[in-house]
Formats: sequence, C-alpha cells, structure tokens
Amino acid sequence: MRIFRKKSIIALLIAALALACVCACGADMKDNAELRQKDVTTIEELYAKNKEAEAEFHALMTSLSDEFGAELLERKQPKSEKRVREKVEKNYDGDYSRVTDILAATLVFDTEEKILAAAEALKSRKYIVQFTDRWTVIKGSGYRDFQFKIALSNGVIAELQLHHRKIAEVNSYLAHSLYEFVRSNEGREGTASGLAVLALMLRRSRV
Repeated sequence: MRIFRKKSIIALLIAALALACVCACGADMKDNAELRQKDVTTIEELYAKNKEAEAEFHALMTSLSDEFGAELLERKQPKSEKRVREKVEKNYDGDYSRVTDILAATLVFDTEEKILAAAEALKSRKYIVQFTDRWTVIKGSGYRDFQFKIALSNGVIAELQLHHRKIAEVNSYLAHSLYEFVRSNEGREGTASGLAVLALMLRRSRV
C-alpha cells in the first residue's frame, strides 16, 4: 500500500509540473507575439547575437541581485538548439527572431514584500520592454512569478523572472521528480493522471 501511494504521489507531482509548464508556456506565446530579436533570421544568428550579449546580461543581473538582495540563478548552458528548433517550428512559424529566452535568469526572493518591491522598481527601467504579472494574476496551476523581457545594447531580448524561494524550491523538486520518474517508467501509461487534484493542491499551497 505504501509503495502504491508513493508512486501515486510521484505521478501527481509530475502531472502538476506538466500543468504548470503548459500554463506558463501559454502566457509566453501570447506575450512574445510582438517582440523580435534584432537582425536575427537564422538559428546561427540567434545564438551568435546572444553570445555577444552574455557579459552585458550577466553584469546587469549581478547588479540587480545586489540591488534587491536576491539570489541570482543563471543557466549554466544556453538553451539547446534542438529545443529552440522545436519551439520555433511549433510556436513561431519558423521565425527565430521571436525566441527571447536564450539568455535567461531568475532572481529568488525570501519574502513577498521584497519580490513586489523589486517588480515595481523594474517596471519603470528603460531596458524593460515587456512585463508580465503572473503573481497577482494567478494561473489555474497556482504557479506564480513576474517575468520581464530585457533589451540589451546589441538588440538581443533576454528574460528575467522573479521567484519566491518557496515556489522555486517546489519547482526544483518537481523537475527532479519528473526526470527520475520518466527515466524509470518510460512507456508506461497513467503517469499524467490527477491533473485536477494537483491544480487544487498547488492553489492551496500558494505563498
């Protein structure tokens, strides 16, 4: 019985992560419709332009981390070309200039007051070209954050998210559970059951 319950819980966690990802990606697709990377028509140009902007982006993120007293999380490696190609073909009609998250970072906050203050301060910065409030406008999964699109000096658009530490920790745990479960249960049915229950669980666990 305990083994069955454990597997059921893992399956529910995986479904929760999938649901949260669907909600988040849906918002991005809508919001990014008018944003374009400057002078980008191919995937090679996309990666080359973002490579040029890496140092500037890192410096800006480090400065914001110090300013707001938040922990900075950056990708160790750029998003893979395979994932980018799939996303562009599926969502952007082959237009690589619409990919705006090759360079991406997260600022993690310990309190709601700090994350709200940082979001308010960032909205008026001249390098912010788009702001999405997914904190007060909460999706059905209960996932919450603020997302900013940042224009860098060479025309690259990068992404910054503001997360509460508790939510970031849950996301990290769910991602690890998903990886382990899929690796050991590939091909089996029933791994995405219980979406409605999970949505309710996540809503009740909001910060």
